[in-house]
Amino acid sequence: MRTMVADLGGELVETNSRAIVVSGLDEQRRYRLQHHFGYQVHDVAKPHRRYRHGRADLGWPTTGSESL
Repeated sequence: MRTMVADLGGELVETNSRAIVVSGLDEQRRYRLQHHFGYQVHDVAKPHRRYRHGRADLGWPTTGSESL
């Protein structure tokens, strides 16, 4: 994975239970990795926040019956 990210011109930052996190790759190169590995690929400069819709500043409203 690290080699493929480097070959595309980026740097592998981390791999965690949610995504492969890279630096220096545009959307098209991240898309290529995502489909190659079948796993989400995020840019470290554009973090995805837990319990939110992608990078949105607002989370999904809760009804009180949901537990996190």
